[in-house]
Amino acid sequence: MAQTQGRTVKVTDPDPALIEATPDNPGWPLRQRAEAALDGVVPALTQQSEALLPQAAQQALQELRVHQIELQMQNEELRRVLAELDSSQARYFNFYDMAPVGYCTVGERGLILEANLTAAGMLGVARSVLLQDRFSRFIHHDDQDIFYVLRQQIIANGETRACELRLMRQDGLPVWTRLNAMRVSHSGAPAVLRIVLSDISEQILARAALQQSKHFKQTILDSISDEIVVLDQAGMVLAVNRSWQLFGMDKGAIAENPVAGIMPGASYLKVCDAQSLAGIQAVMQGHVSSYTLEYPCHGPQQQRWFSMKVTPMGDATLGSVVIVHTEISQRVWLEQERGDALALLQKIANRVPGLVYKYELRPDGSSRFPYASDAIREIYRVSPQEVRDDASKVIARLHPHDRAHFVESMAQSARELSPWSLEYRVEFDDGTVRWLHGNALAQREADGATLWHGFITDVTERKLAEEELTAHRAEAALGESRQRLRELVAQNEKAREDERKHVAREIHDELGQVLTALRMNLLLMEMRFCALDPALAEVVLDMKSLVDRAIHGVRGVALNLRPQALDLGLVSAIEWLREEFSRRTGLPCVLHVQDDSIDLDETRSVVVFRIVQESLTNVARYARASRVDIDLRHRGDELSVAVRDDGAGFDVALARTKKSFGLLGMRERATVLGGRLEIHSAIGQGTTVSVVIPFDSADKGEDS
Repeated sequence: MAQTQGRTVKVTDPDPALIEATPDNPGWPLRQRAEAALDGVVPALTQQSEALLPQAAQQALQELRVHQIELQMQNEELRRVLAELDSSQARYFNFYDMAPVGYCTVGERGLILEANLTAAGMLGVARSVLLQDRFSRFIHHDDQDIFYVLRQQIIANGETRACELRLMRQDGLPVWTRLNAMRVSHSGAPAVLRIVLSDISEQILARAALQQSKHFKQTILDSISDEIVVLDQAGMVLAVNRSWQLFGMDKGAIAENPVAGIMPGASYLKVCDAQSLAGIQAVMQGHVSSYTLEYPCHGPQQQRWFSMKVTPMGDATLGSVVIVHTEISQRVWLEQERGDALALLQKIANRVPGLVYKYELRPDGSSRFPYASDAIREIYRVSPQEVRDDASKVIARLHPHDRAHFVESMAQSARELSPWSLEYRVEFDDGTVRWLHGNALAQREADGATLWHGFITDVTERKLAEEELTAHRAEAALGESRQRLRELVAQNEKAREDERKHVAREIHDELGQVLTALRMNLLLMEMRFCALDPALAEVVLDMKSLVDRAIHGVRGVALNLRPQALDLGLVSAIEWLREEFSRRTGLPCVLHVQDDSIDLDETRSVVVFRIVQESLTNVARYARASRVDIDLRHRGDELSVAVRDDGAGFDVALARTKKSFGLLGMRERATVLGGRLEIHSAIGQGTTVSVVIPFDSADKGEDS
């Protein structure tokens, strides 16, 4: 309501669209508010006085009052707008500085004129340092051309451009950034670049990870060879994969199995046989979690077998199922080849002159032979089947005097996972006694059992020769056959080394090569068949593991019998002994060689090697030493070898009374070649074993 000339006038709000469309009265809404504010402001007495004025004067006075109020309102509005502008500007600067992206203004000369705090933080510098610095200084040297080209494009066409490049922080770390830039020019002012910087380091990493994931998933999808069909609740085909489509193109397959021709949009259930239909519906209705069926699908050219597995898609699509058809024809071929490979391995093992075996000692103390070649029939007079689950028949064959030593040696090997080597006797029901020599490598199984891969040979003839040698030693005590005794010792040692060398070579060359060929065949089978039938990959992996274990066992047995380092010369052989000793015991062992060109014939090299080997074995078992030194020197026509340790030492005289066969054997080895062996030791002062061997091939004992 507005009061004019003492009258009350009702003013209604006009339609805003009409106000905007009325050019002759653009300020009408403000006037309306001014008239409303004027209402009641003029006193009644003033109104009565003004009523005496002419009509035109009254109207002019009224207009002046309304105009004054309009001015006051405009001033108030202006002050309000200015206040809001100040507040908005403050908020703008807050938003500008605290924006999650960096803002920069770069002048024509490439200097940074403005920058927010985010940009300064991205570059690791204070904003005051950033301003008036060249923007290109913060760009990675490999990305300078990217920014240069982008800037030239913006200058040329004025369009907004974007690129990805690396900015270098003050600490030298790169920051992957997306840079958006546009050219801005105001009248009378030089043009500048407005730049927006977004840190996309995580996006780059995520992009790389996504790319890798896509590549990985694509690789998996491309490798799927099974035929896959997806059905809805009604049994209609929703989708099939490429393998299924190729399967559907096989006319022979469709003739034998109409399901193969089903494509999306068709009913899968209508062409199923009764057995398949019942299984699929059981999964659809939730009666079973999955259903598997193996069925034949023979074409005119070949016989093929498939496995069908039905699984639900989940609660989101209740009733929908995924059907995977996997061809299992390759499984039959693989099983046949596996049987052939095992038969070949069995034939090889049966050709080796000795027993090839795997022996398992369970945590409860029971034992078995998971594998034994047919030679076990001659070695222990039992069949492989009799001891496959229980080795008690073999244990019962052990000679009563050797059984405890056998059990203890196996227990020590199991505790330390050390190689097992032992000579022992077996006694049969007819009273026959045979000497056996066993070698094996131990490994721990997942269930805590210990498994040995080994080799056993019958050494009865050698032991009889040793007994004959012992008899001749008795004669030598009378001084009548010292030379014969040494000849027998040399012959025995040579026979033993020849036997070791022969067996090691037979194992390495025959069994090792065939096992390697067998593993290559397994790899070929894996490449040919496992891609077609992934479920069989585990079977092939188990076979490869068995062959790898056998190869490892063969190499270990061959090395124990005769290290290949002996073929490289005496120095190399002793260096190998030193490394093996340090690896097994953890003790430092140093080899001092005066002349690397020391050259001995094979007989002398083997004797020196065995003496050093026996000395190191004694150190490991008894010395409790912290360091071992081996000296190898050339003195005139003689070779001097010394093995020294700083261990507990022992009483040499007392040891001689005990007739230690280890020390006696070393001494006899040296004596046979016309050499001499000396042992110096005292309790608490370590031990030194010295041996001197002549180089002259014509010296005493050489002919033996």
